[in-house]
Amino acid sequence: MSEIHTPYHFVPLSKWVYMPDWAHLVSHDVPFADGHSGVIDYTLTNISPLCVGDSKDADNLLKFARNPHGKPIVPGSSLKGMLRSVLEIASFGKFSALDDKRYSYRDISNAKTHYLQNVIHPNSVSAGWLKYNNQKEVWEFTKADFCKLHHNDIKKGLGKTIENDWDAVKKYQTCPITMQTSAHISAPKGKQGNRWAEHIGSGSEDGHIVFTNKRIVNLRMGTKENFEFSYFFYNHDNSKPVNVHHMVNDFFANHGEAQVNYMRANQHPEKGIPVFALQKKGSKGIHSLGFARMPRVGYENSTHEMVKEHSKAHLDDAVFDMAELMFGTLREHGLGLKSRVSFTEAVATNISQADLYPSDLLVLNNPKPTFNPTYVEQDHRQNDYKDYNSSSTPLSGHKRYIAKQPAKTTLVSNAKDNMNVAQKIELAKPGAKFSGRIVFHNLKTVELAALLWVLKLSNSSHQLGHGKPMGAGIVEIDANISLLNSNGEAPEITAELFERHMNQAHPATSETSWHESPQLQYLLATGRYQDNTEVDTSYMSIDNKDYQNARKNNAKLEPLHGLKRTEESLSKSEMTSTAFGRGRLAGLFDNNNSWHSEQARLAAQKSINIQAEKENAAKQSRRESLSEHGRRADELEERLVSVHHSDRAEIIRKDLAFFLSNIEPNEQEAARQLYQQARAIEFHKKPKNHAKQQKAQLAELQEKYGFN
Repeated sequence: MSEIHTPYHFVPLSKWVYMPDWAHLVSHDVPFADGHSGVIDYTLTNISPLCVGDSKDADNLLKFARNPHGKPIVPGSSLKGMLRSVLEIASFGKFSALDDKRYSYRDISNAKTHYLQNVIHPNSVSAGWLKYNNQKEVWEFTKADFCKLHHNDIKKGLGKTIENDWDAVKKYQTCPITMQTSAHISAPKGKQGNRWAEHIGSGSEDGHIVFTNKRIVNLRMGTKENFEFSYFFYNHDNSKPVNVHHMVNDFFANHGEAQVNYMRANQHPEKGIPVFALQKKGSKGIHSLGFARMPRVGYENSTHEMVKEHSKAHLDDAVFDMAELMFGTLREHGLGLKSRVSFTEAVATNISQADLYPSDLLVLNNPKPTFNPTYVEQDHRQNDYKDYNSSSTPLSGHKRYIAKQPAKTTLVSNAKDNMNVAQKIELAKPGAKFSGRIVFHNLKTVELAALLWVLKLSNSSHQLGHGKPMGAGIVEIDANISLLNSNGEAPEITAELFERHMNQAHPATSETSWHESPQLQYLLATGRYQDNTEVDTSYMSIDNKDYQNARKNNAKLEPLHGLKRTEESLSKSEMTSTAFGRGRLAGLFDNNNSWHSEQARLAAQKSINIQAEKENAAKQSRRESLSEHGRRADELEERLVSVHHSDRAEIIRKDLAFFLSNIEPNEQEAARQLYQQARAIEFHKKPKNHAKQQKAQLAELQEKYGFN
């Protein structure tokens, strides 16, 4: 089986999102009782070559960021972004820093692909024109007839040369959409019964030449000439336009931006844009639109739909995670939050700009999230692939580059044949130190502990800047609080306080704590560069058909170091913060949202439970300070309520016997409480056969302890 290897891996997407119970109280202006303000001094040291890029010079070299004095710096915004992404994972924050995209696909790698079996085979191909109806304000599709057209016939009839290798835009620049011509339509030919446009420019049917991008030539299916053709659209039917407004945005998104922009800007003024439609067999419904007969089609689910299926809390504006509370966030209705943590730039202390040096040529393009074996969580127990059509399958999660020391200090070039997009980046050698300050305001004790934990990231490392796929940007941070002003008593604040808090908050069984969660394990493992020396972090090769072979063999991205990826002990759990929809956050609560209503109910129940736990804890603490007399009297009412009324007299008898056998005059109030509880259940009257004796015992209790 072909191995999938990448320079990145994914922290699994969690079913649980943590919203702190103090989220509705966060403010710059109202101090927390346990709030702290102050300064953290830190020193950042790079373990591998580092480039925090600023701008390119005339030679296309990405320059290291500098301050006005020319000193290399790490901008505060770069450090903040790095730490925020770590805190989002470590505190089980929202997975919301992704655009909502509906990706498209066209997979004809074998006859059993989902694309061929579920998209192409159930639908027939129609041709027509896509045009915006200004009166109705909708996009409409109008059907037309079509047939194939050889490029040689275009050259013979019109004297214009069209090459198969050209993209559609270049072909249209030679023969514009607006150019009308004529052709003779042949009778059906060959096994497939295709009709062809012949005698271009001198036929009986008027129409327009329609182009697609390069057709892939498969010589096993015939000669090269058989694949060098375009199309001829004719018999434009104006009488039956179909409203396709709901699918046009996806249609445009599924095709190259350059082609879409050209077609929209250069469409036929009367007919519109020539397209193919996949039409459901036996019905008038249209499945999808494309610029080719076998078009790219959108997946059933967008990225946001995949995330919401896993947990709605990840993308809900009414939910605030710890990173948002500390580092700020945008919200409607004036409910956004300013950052309570600010970062100065970190200035180099042991290097100057003269010590910076260029890397080898690198390609810094990001990988495409349409490679399902990596970007969509896969089930290794099954042979098939999960993709964006699988609504019950989550995305793979937070992408993290695997920290690994590069083989060369100039980084190993990955340019190969992509020299036109390759560039060099300016690097600081390993061991460079950058010092800066972090100013924090009104952070709760656990929030300040979280900041210390994230900075330290014990037994792992951070990754910063450019060139991370090639091993650049491994950094470690040494930090200490240099100034602390506390609103109340200042406890010893350490990173371990955050760990204890998260272990208590994490809704796991005893089998899996926060420490043992797949999310924390993957976060730390990706940054543990000492353990990643044997991990293949190279990109897969298109030239060597690595991607093609991986798909053919149903290969999947293996777990990093064999770590588990599922929260086995955690069922689907939504956010249950007591802060949800309360106080200043009420403006984001939607009573008509069933999910919101359920979260509000859970939050209210959790608040009740927390209050009950506090009251029970306070009661227990108070009782532990009482004498045996006081404890018995204090617990008596609860014991009487918990038993059948016929058994209550026996409980009173036992307590009376204790009080009368262990007389303590200073326990008068406890004795009075016992007397009142006995009278309340008519102990002096019931049961009748013991009434006289029990009445005498109560009188003796009054006499011995001296109360009326």
